[in-house]
Amino acid sequence: MVMKVRYLALAGIACLLLSACSDQSSKPIAVGAIPVVNSVDQVLRPIDRFVPTLEDDQKLAKAEKIVIKKCMKTFNFSYTGGDGGDSTLNGLSDIARGYKRSTPLYGYFGTDMPSSLGYNRIAELSPDPPHDSEYLTALGGTDSTGKPVNSLRGLDVPPGGCSKRGSDAIGGALPRPDDRSLPDGGPRIPEKDSRIAKADSAWSACMKNAGFNYRDPVNAFLDTRWSRSPDPSKIIHTSDEVATESADLRCKKSTNLIGIAIAVQAAYDQKYIATHTRALTDFQSQLTSRLHDADVVISSELNG
Repeated sequence: MVMKVRYLALAGIACLLLSACSDQSSKPIAVGAIPVVNSVDQVLRPIDRFVPTLEDDQKLAKAEKIVIKKCMKTFNFSYTGGDGGDSTLNGLSDIARGYKRSTPLYGYFGTDMPSSLGYNRIAELSPDPPHDSEYLTALGGTDSTGKPVNSLRGLDVPPGGCSKRGSDAIGGALPRPDDRSLPDGGPRIPEKDSRIAKADSAWSACMKNAGFNYRDPVNAFLDTRWSRSPDPSKIIHTSDEVATESADLRCKKSTNLIGIAIAVQAAYDQKYIATHTRALTDFQSQLTSRLHDADVVISSELNG
């Protein structure tokens, strides 16, 4: 089975492209020095220190799994972490990797990835193993029609099932490991920022000289041809995809598009931080508390 696993990251990009997700203030904000950026490890932002990390999510997911497993065991079910749990963490892992590598500002910048993978938007996933209806009822707290179930096998089913009990133990759903998880959706850049538009135009001209016609890097990254394999039974990155991605990165480097984008992004990051000081403090405090709760659960499990 070949499926898109980058749907969460791409959904965020689509949101920014199709809705008013960005700062629409008309006056462009002043930017500082523009760095020369040739690799993804050089992409550093002021907002980074507030963003939940994949390690945070892994700790929260570990604690959540412990609680779910104990709950499921009361119904004599063995829970191993499938049924959406592991796939959710895998999706968040993809978001964490894509936080700097693929964004709604500059598209794809996978300098740390083999060029043979192209834009790397498809991957093979195995579906969760099938379970009987009682297992799913214990896990989700509902029957096959979605109706809440209060008891199973002579035992009370917690509201929302064992899955909800696990989520409650860590303070809710796992946070996205990117700036979209921050208060008000994080910092946003006006869609028509003149410096970004100018950089996109230079990049587009470079791509045209290489034989590719895209108005901006995001459109190259989101080309629907890269989201599916020509053979549904396996992953194939076509020569067209590889050639496009290679030209894309060359043009980003020759025009310093990423350096310009990062400078502009940093300015809006600083503006956001200045206007969301209290909200960011509360956000960090809540995350710290959630991680502490996760540590308690994990420690309790280790100590028997």
